[in-house]
Amino acid sequence: YLLLRLVADATGKKGEGVMGRFVDAAVGGIQDLLTNPSAHPPLDPDDTLYLFETLGILIGQTGLDPPTQARYLHVILTPHIRNMEAIATLAAASGPDGGEHADALSAAIAAAAIMSKGLPAPSSREVAAVLVAVTNSACGALAAAPASASVRSRTAMLLHRMIKCLGPSLLDGLPPVLGALVGHCDADDVAEVGQLLFQLCAAYGDPAAHAVGGALLPFLERCATLPSCSGDEDADDAAGSGRPAAEEPSHVAVERLAIRKLTLKLISQVVQAGIADGVLLSAVNAPALGDVLRHVSDGVSVPPVARTCLLIFRHLVEGWCGGDGKTAAVVVAPGGVSGAVLATCPDGSVSVRPGGFLHHVLSFVVPDAVGKLLDPTFDGRDATAVRIVGEVAELVRAVRERCPPEDYERCFVAGLLYHRLGCPLEILESFRRSAGAAEIGGCLKCMMAAAKNGLKT
Repeated sequence: YLLLRLVADATGKKGEGVMGRFVDAAVGGIQDLLTNPSAHPPLDPDDTLYLFETLGILIGQTGLDPPTQARYLHVILTPHIRNMEAIATLAAASGPDGGEHADALSAAIAAAAIMSKGLPAPSSREVAAVLVAVTNSACGALAAAPASASVRSRTAMLLHRMIKCLGPSLLDGLPPVLGALVGHCDADDVAEVGQLLFQLCAAYGDPAAHAVGGALLPFLERCATLPSCSGDEDADDAAGSGRPAAEEPSHVAVERLAIRKLTLKLISQVVQAGIADGVLLSAVNAPALGDVLRHVSDGVSVPPVARTCLLIFRHLVEGWCGGDGKTAAVVVAPGGVSGAVLATCPDGSVSVRPGGFLHHVLSFVVPDAVGKLLDPTFDGRDATAVRIVGEVAELVRAVRERCPPEDYERCFVAGLLYHRLGCPLEILESFRRSAGAAEIGGCLKCMMAAAKNGLKT
């Protein structure tokens, strides 16, 4: 650790330090420590990681040109890759959890990830070639022991770093790796897998649609099982005895909510990254669009996740109902979604039928969202509640801008506000006149105040 601090301080934040002239000697000495254990006392696992991090700083932050960086990396990582592959072979023979070899395998993957911290990102072509080799080796190690939590965690850590170093070239072999991470994740590392999917969406956009799209449904399905897979006997007993959900232990409810937030955040990342078409409407995911929309709809009236759900629907309304000219040749009605939401275009691709999707949002999502604002337990003065009101206003604004005026009047003003909620006439008129989100938000607050005071037509 002290060597790491010395090298980091002597290198300087911008590589202006004095370590550049000592790189060759320092790298050679550290390499000898790592590869010649018979000549030195055995290294503690933490000390090994400190040395790899030191190597990353020496190679990446001392002003070396890319070919020289690649040469040093090749010398260091080639024996490391051979060692990792040898351990992976032993781990694979010990079962899916890697047996007694899992810790050594995860430590080898962690060393590569920590070393890469010191390298410049994005990497040069020469450096990237070496990093691709070590990443492929780590992914092979994951395939050898996918049931090992430590191996999954360290692989996810390496991939996080490689997103920055390798760029979109990382995506080529990623689907099977994501499949292993998603298929075996548990309550302890599901957040790490979710964060990896978030970062792929944010970093790559459209190029990531295929990889993320292939992992989306398995991830949602896996998350749906995790509360009962977490080893909580009380939760299992409650499910088996038929006790109502309200009686489940509080820590199980907290875990369930955290996982629900994770799934909704992933869908939110997909729509905000502008890849909803490539992910939600892919050949793999389109048949399950109804289930995905219902999963989001169910959260609209749940305050801890309501804002995320409303944001998802607003982005979908803005993206799918923008009048892009997509027309339906064959209309498909997914299970659980009212109206014809999906359409098959003349070229065979799947798209969203704007009228059908708007009908779904107007008939189910908006009423649930507005109705929750009038719930006696909803405190409009709370900071979270204020943000929810603002997001409801944004959704209503997006819907109004894209649906025919007569539909807005019939479904929202007359159908919901007047007949179902009994809003005072002056509030109905203010909704008719309002256009922007700020004006609609003001109308919603007036409606909430009227409901609190018991005012009706």
